[in-house]
This record gives sequence, C-alpha cells and structure tokens, in this order.
Amino acid sequence: MSHPIFPDPEGCGFYVQVPFCTERCDYCSIAVSARPDRAAPYIRALGREVERTRKHAEALSPSTFYIGGGTPTSLPLPQLEEILSLLPIPPGFQPEMTLEARPETLSDTLLERIEKKGVTRLSVGIEAFSLEQMRFLGRKAEATDPVGILNRIRSGFSGRVSMDFIVGGDGYDPDLFRKNAGRLYDAGLDHLSVYPLALELRTVLKLKETRGELDGLLEDTTAHQWRRATEDLRLMGWHHYEVSNFAHDPDLICFHNVLVWKGGNYIGIGAGAHQKIGNVRTNNVRSIISYEQALEKDRDPFDEKEELSETALWMEYMYTNARLSYGIPFEHIIPYVGERGFSSYIATMLRSGWIDQVSLDKGRLRFTFEGWLWLDELVGRLVSLRHD
Repeated sequence: MSHPIFPDPEGCGFYVQVPFCTERCDYCSIAVSARPDRAAPYIRALGREVERTRKHAEALSPSTFYIGGGTPTSLPLPQLEEILSLLPIPPGFQPEMTLEARPETLSDTLLERIEKKGVTRLSVGIEAFSLEQMRFLGRKAEATDPVGILNRIRSGFSGRVSMDFIVGGDGYDPDLFRKNAGRLYDAGLDHLSVYPLALELRTVLKLKETRGELDGLLEDTTAHQWRRATEDLRLMGWHHYEVSNFAHDPDLICFHNVLVWKGGNYIGIGAGAHQKIGNVRTNNVRSIISYEQALEKDRDPFDEKEELSETALWMEYMYTNARLSYGIPFEHIIPYVGERGFSSYIATMLRSGWIDQVSLDKGRLRFTFEGWLWLDELVGRLVSLRHD
C-alpha cells in the first residue's frame, strides 16, 4: 500500500555528519568542534568511510542525501565542496540533497557553488527571532529578519529552502513568532521545522538547570508555547506533515527524513552518525579524533553495532510512523497486537479524540493534533499490547 505524499521507501538515505561549527550553542548536545580550520584530517576520514560503505550504496541506490552538523557551511568553501564531491551519486542522477547552514555563513559565492555541486535543498538554522532568545540559546550572532534572509538566499540559490526554529526560553515571544511565520508563509518559504526547547544531557542549559539557574517551570511553559506555535502554523495554512515539521505545500516535504521515519534503510558516515541497513544498526564514535584514528587504521568507526529483532524493528516503526500525518496501515499493527486488543485501543483513543476517524475508515491509524501532544504515551500503550 502506497500514498502519493508518503510513498513506501525506495532506495536509501545517505547522511553525512560534519561536526564543525563556529561556536557551541548552550542547547546543543551534538559532539562538535569549534575549530573548522582543523577539518582536513576529518574529511580524509570521511573519504575512507565512503569507500567502506560503497558496496552498500551501490546495492541500495541512495535516493536522498543529507549533509548535517554542526554547521557544514562553517567550513572553508573548498573543503565543503570536497565533501560534496565524495558523495556516491550515480552520473546523471539528481537526488534530493539537503545541506544544513546558518545564515551568517551564506555568501553569494557559497550559494552559487553549492548549487553547482548538486545541493537542491538548504536547511537554515535561524532558531530565534529576538536577540534575548538568541543569547539565552548561547548564540553570538545578531537576530535577523527571516524574510530578508530568505530573499537573499533566493537571489543566489534556486533550490528549496527550509528554516529551523526553537520555541521556548528567555526572550521567546509567541506573537513575534506568529507574525514572522506568517510573513515567511506569504513569502513562499518551502518548509520549516519547529522544535520545543529541550534540556538535553551534555549541554550548558542542562548544567544551568542542575544548578538551579533556570526557571523551574521552563519545560512546562515551553510545552504550552510549542502547542500554541504549531496551532498558529496550522491556521496559517502550513501543511503539518510530521510532529515538528511543516511544508508550504505537500510536495515540499523533506523526503530524506520521511524515508528514515518510514523505516527505510539509511547509510550514515561521520563522527556520531547512525546507520540502519536491514535489521543491523550501527552508531559511530562521537569523538572526532577517535573517528579519524579508526579509519586511519582501516577499521570501522563503530561505537555500537546491534542486530535488531523483529519486535524491536516493529516498535521503532510504530514510534516513528506515528509522528507522520499519513498514519500507520492496520496490516502493520494487527498481526502484532491482535484484533481484540487493537479494537479496545481504538475505542479508548476515539473517546479521547486522540485518533482520526476518517483515517480509521481507510484502514490507517492516524493520531490527531491532540494525540500528537501525548504521542510517546499513546504509542507506548499500543506497543505494550504486543504478543509473541
């Protein structure tokens, strides 16, 4: 069973981690280096890992590429072009290729050159609209006009443009968010991602929380602010296709992320990158130096490698697909939980308004917006019905 917006995954995704940035933000838990000038040995290691994964790439035919970070565009342009040249793209094939960036790194020359290298989608981390929120998040850059940034990008880049925003924290203004999101919709921004502020381990904000330096109600306040923000976006006309992701139109979704959420195969290279091929999942070491040393010695840079059971694969599929507005086909649920358990679950969910009746009539389980607010708990109830 397929769908015009969310087709069954074909080919595979290919992810490249570029763990360099101009600074470490206070909310960021990714292992990054603030020394883009020392990227040369890392790029050599990437080249070695590309060769180690080439057989998988040739067998699985990557259909999407995603170069993330860190901030890949913080690298000197020749090094960024070198990374793009490493990608195993068959001649004559134009995949969706996403490159992450920050607005202050986007020069006219860079925009022109990345498009020539095959980048079709730029994902720009704006994060905040106010200077106060930028400083709370640990960003040194000035707050900028997002529509102005979009227009500047469009003057030198013809591909799709996405922007990322964080809801919550000191200086977050819901009215300012709504105003700018509306302006971006009217200006034709293709896609935006909106994430609630999370206090993750190994971050400055988490350390401040443990010291009692943050508002004790920060996460509760953020949850309410995120709900209002997403409701505002839906009312503006943004297509809410995944819990935190919105497209201007249904055909402007991020196909790489959808492929991963729908359980497709994906190759991941770089320090801290994840990979899943069939039922085998691997995580690379987070340390940039350890990653480089492993590949210099012609070893896999894995920190973890596990063979997933059928149950583990199914549970992962349930949690990721529940995040999508398309829903989950009954045939991927009932064989695992049984007719009786599923019917009881459906009845409870309908009474609470957490699932969509129209989708049920079409043989799919789709959570409503209200259901998405409690998603982990609701999916947890469903997978607990699993019987072997």
